[in-house]
Amino acid sequence: MPEIEYKRKLVAILSADAREYCRLMGEDEAGTVRTIRTYVQIISEWISDHRGRVVDSSGDNLLAEFASVVDAVQCAVAIQEQIRLRNADLPDERRIVYRVGIHVGDVIEKEGRIYGEGVNIAARVEQLAEGGAVFVSGTVYDQIRNKFPWGYEYQGERTVKNIPEPIRVYKVLLDVTVPQVRRSWRAARRWRGALLAAVPVAIIAALAMVPRGTSLRHPPPAVEVVTVKPTESPNPAPKADSPQPDNPAIGKTSAGNLRPLSPPGRIIPVKLPGIPLPEAPSIAVLPFENLSGDPDQEFFSDGFTDDVITTLSKLPRLFVISKSSTYTYKGKPAKVEQISRDLGVRYVLEGSIQRSGNRLRVNAQLLDGANGRHVWADRYDRAESDFFKIRDNIILDIASALAGNLTDGDVAKISRRNTGSLEAWEAYQRGRSLYERYNPEDNLRARGLYQKAVALDPEYLSAWQNIGWTYYIEGRSFLKGEARDLAFAKAIEIADKVLEMDSSYYGSYFLRAGVYTRLGRHEEAIANGRKAYEMEPNSTNTAAMLASEQIYAGNPEEAIVLFQRAMRLSPYYRPWYLDGLGLAYHLTGQSDKAIESFKLSAKRDPKAVYPHLRLAMICAEQGREDEMRAEVAEVVRLNPTFSVAAWTKVHPFKDPKIHVYRKALMIKAGLPE
Repeated sequence: MPEIEYKRKLVAILSADAREYCRLMGEDEAGTVRTIRTYVQIISEWISDHRGRVVDSSGDNLLAEFASVVDAVQCAVAIQEQIRLRNADLPDERRIVYRVGIHVGDVIEKEGRIYGEGVNIAARVEQLAEGGAVFVSGTVYDQIRNKFPWGYEYQGERTVKNIPEPIRVYKVLLDVTVPQVRRSWRAARRWRGALLAAVPVAIIAALAMVPRGTSLRHPPPAVEVVTVKPTESPNPAPKADSPQPDNPAIGKTSAGNLRPLSPPGRIIPVKLPGIPLPEAPSIAVLPFENLSGDPDQEFFSDGFTDDVITTLSKLPRLFVISKSSTYTYKGKPAKVEQISRDLGVRYVLEGSIQRSGNRLRVNAQLLDGANGRHVWADRYDRAESDFFKIRDNIILDIASALAGNLTDGDVAKISRRNTGSLEAWEAYQRGRSLYERYNPEDNLRARGLYQKAVALDPEYLSAWQNIGWTYYIEGRSFLKGEARDLAFAKAIEIADKVLEMDSSYYGSYFLRAGVYTRLGRHEEAIANGRKAYEMEPNSTNTAAMLASEQIYAGNPEEAIVLFQRAMRLSPYYRPWYLDGLGLAYHLTGQSDKAIESFKLSAKRDPKAVYPHLRLAMICAEQGREDEMRAEVAEVVRLNPTFSVAAWTKVHPFKDPKIHVYRKALMIKAGLPE
């Protein structure tokens, strides 16, 4: 037989390994193997997300190739920052740090493997690197030096084993930015600043997705981190006989000190009416219809739908509308074209599930929102035991139809299951339908079902996380004093357990963020909220939670951007998003926008107290006494036991001056002390 010809190509080669691997194996072999496997999986996913390919992975070593050197360096930086985040909660002696080297060179490919001097140089550059660092060869540096906001430190010409000529080596300075400003970015700064002050909320939310800085998962290709400070709208002058407390928040914004977040997916205008479409392929998954003839099986079709939404949203190349918006169409006739315009997506998935005996029949079809035509459709008629296979096949087919060829990392995200037990999954889904009612009795019933789920499958991360959320809800809404503190302590205990089970899962950080916000531990709340958001940037919940944390921590400008991001992911957002957005506007001096948000919130949720409370405070601030008294009457009508003293215990602003100021406004408005 003729020998197989080699294929030559020019690629960027990334080489990585763990520092002090042998020492860690000697101290705790089993624990190190588990951690290394987790880290290798994480690194492999990041490589796939940056259009790379893992060529070889053995032990702690990993070799990958990229068609673009820019993608390779962005990926390396993202990997190091992500590992740094995960190491933050581990003791020093158990932290695993990777060193990364990158080179561009000609290689030979045979049967999926690559060989040649380019591979050897990448490995030698990596061996020169420090733990947690990214080192690049001079060839790489020459191509990227003007493409990123990072600094570089020349390491000299280094002679390395089996390479005849010395190699120029540079260290990427991840914490140093270089002030290189291009004209296009100057223009963008002026353009965005003007629009943020002038256009409606929906367009602001769209524009907010233009990268504003460095995100761990999607580092921007620009050379400058742009910070936009919203235009302040000063409050109307108070009446002469209405002395005002000093407002410590207005005029003292801190946007320049923030680390801006850059949610993936830039919004671009389209010719069709409705919300502008994202640049990424966009989809809304409608609730699968329950055809079982048994209303008690509604949880089953709802859970199936939620799994599809949650899994698709983990793929960064897609833009997926949240469940809270798509469920507004449940049981209601609506044309696909109208849904597409209402939600600002190109594609709509609809389907049905029929559960009969031990058989499961699932129909699904993907429709083009521009014309209602079929893009893809399939039908599954299998044993009930194939439930997870059916679900995963549908998700794989949809993802392939939208995103093209899937990488190994994409497939791993889709196929990675929270549980393989259908009985445990059913208990979890029944628990979640109760939990979402937000009352003490159903909260306890939900906890019991979550506990049943983890008894059936002790590795069921989502079920463990939701047990923690039931304790959080108790502490936030139903308990006081010592009982409240104990509930929050239990929630943190569950978060610790989830983190120990899988540090790459966002749930632990998300839960911690919520609890720490309520406890007034703002630094920890922000740190954990950022981790959760960076791991799940397409989740409206992580964006909204972080927005709330930013308000109480004293960063209302960042909260505005995050709430707008959450609203774009869920156009039929929850009314409390408007409440939070209005509070952020008020704290930045934009009272007109705050009033608009609070009034819309009150209209969408007539039983909510907070929009009326905050409107009363603004009216007191502006001396609008008739409106102030009307809003105070609404507060007392909706909550006869309301008191200023109780309010101050559950709204822990980091800056005590803001607390004092807002308390003074409530007293001035005439609210019960």
